[in-house]
Amino acid sequence: MKFFKGLSSAVRTLSILPCWEEDFPSMGLVLSWAPWVGFLLSGICTGLVMPAHLLVYSWQDVTNNIFFSFLMAALYLVLMSILTRGFHLDGLADTCDGFGGGWEKERVLEIMRDSSIGSFGAIALICVFLVKFVSLAILIYHSFWSILWIVPSFSRLLIVWQASSHKYARDVDSLAGNVITSTQRSHFYRALFHFVIVLLPFVILPYLLVKEIYFLTVIAIVLLAGWICCRFIGCISERKIGGLTGDVLGAMVESSEGIMFMVAAGISLMLLK
Repeated sequence: MKFFKGLSSAVRTLSILPCWEEDFPSMGLVLSWAPWVGFLLSGICTGLVMPAHLLVYSWQDVTNNIFFSFLMAALYLVLMSILTRGFHLDGLADTCDGFGGGWEKERVLEIMRDSSIGSFGAIALICVFLVKFVSLAILIYHSFWSILWIVPSFSRLLIVWQASSHKYARDVDSLAGNVITSTQRSHFYRALFHFVIVLLPFVILPYLLVKEIYFLTVIAIVLLAGWICCRFIGCISERKIGGLTGDVLGAMVESSEGIMFMVAAGISLMLLK
């Protein structure tokens, strides 16, 4: 169907999952499906972690369940890294190396193009992994499953928003350049529509039915934290290199996810202590 044009290309571009072949559409249209790809990936990871955790929770004592939550958090991170082939993690490392090691635009872009990981990139990867690992363990222990479904989808919506708002920082044509250059505001609105479709059935409607309205406030706070993080990185990138690159988009995904998971974990500790 014409409505689904670009979905297959988005799945094959942003993950290792196989999908049907299609005539290559504009990259802006492909990126507009990014929230669905994030939802698909989180569904696979959460779909494996949640049943295992609930099974153990039903027969293990509390102490063992805490350790098992950390194990499930590690499994979630490993699966997500494999399914995305470390695509966004590589972007995070390159971005931090470039922004931390260069002062002039040309030097920053040169460092970001280097495939080796420097000290700034290594530190960033360690920090993001630690934040995600601990936060996911807390969320899994408190059974905040909806957060695990929503965050990867929203983080990819954010990069559609940023790609539609900034220009490509490099002069050389590339896949990332094609994506950022061809992404228009209409593609962001399309991606926003996709995210709302994801959000409504799995979060808003069930909690409205059981009158747990406070959870909607939690969701709003978590998503706002991710938006602020992504906007902050976008401002730094604009000042440093005059736009965005594919690496910066990857850094936005990983950083915003880390912040959103951390905020959600903090709220869960306050609500369920």
